[in-house]
Amino acid sequence: MENDVPADSVDRAILEWQAQRPDEDFMAMAMFGRLSRIVMYQRAIFNRRHEIAGLTLSDFDVLSTLSRAPEHTLSAGAIADSSLLTLGAVSMRIDRLERDGMVTRNRSTEDRRIVLVSLTGQGCELIQRIHPMHVKAQSRLLSDLTDDEVAALQPLLRKVERSVRAHEEEVRSAPIGTEESSSAV
Repeated sequence: MENDVPADSVDRAILEWQAQRPDEDFMAMAMFGRLSRIVMYQRAIFNRRHEIAGLTLSDFDVLSTLSRAPEHTLSAGAIADSSLLTLGAVSMRIDRLERDGMVTRNRSTEDRRIVLVSLTGQGCELIQRIHPMHVKAQSRLLSDLTDDEVAALQPLLRKVERSVRAHEEEVRSAPIGTEESSSAV
């Protein structure tokens, strides 16, 4: 813990765990706890902000992903691959956004099995209007960090994501509460 940063609930939880289990290393738990809290706060803040426009943060992610696509059109799978959402979450968002007139669905002319999702004029106008405010608000949330600190975090966070994805299956499938689980996890 840095000397100039006051302890928070994650630090307190780790201290409590260390008192209970001094033989275990809780650095990863502290990092994942802190990352989870950051995401939780960020999602709550932006869901409240986007409610004003009648959107959730997930709706915004879909519209934003379509906005940067060629001709503002992608398949649902491509939206999921390019956004921060699962395919199931994308499908739910598309249903809602289509009902609200923000997107349309059409069959691909090259492959009729593929359904393409496109921004409507209303969807384009909305995302163009709120996207700059979204970016400014994100920057504001990080305003206590220097540009160099934010830049230094990028490769580290990318490396954390790669590590989690590389070990995802082995950790997920490891039996819990057995000797085998301690070697896999």
